[in-house]
Amino acid sequence: MKDYRPVVLPVTLLCMVGALWTFPDAANMQTYLTYTFPPNAMLFQVGVPTLLYAVDWIREKRGKPA
Repeated sequence: MKDYRPVVLPVTLLCMVGALWTFPDAANMQTYLTYTFPPNAMLFQVGVPTLLYAVDWIREKRGKPA
């Protein structure tokens, strides 16, 4: 893509609409941040990278002659 500027405004508006649709009020957002976000964050920010690193480490070990 040579020029990204025409895409910025529509994507921004879609993000805002999605956020308002997902969290219509502050209480729903607070509930999400308290109960749902921490397990998801641990899974996707720690679990998935660790799993990928483990797979890479195992593949590297198998590829080298002992």
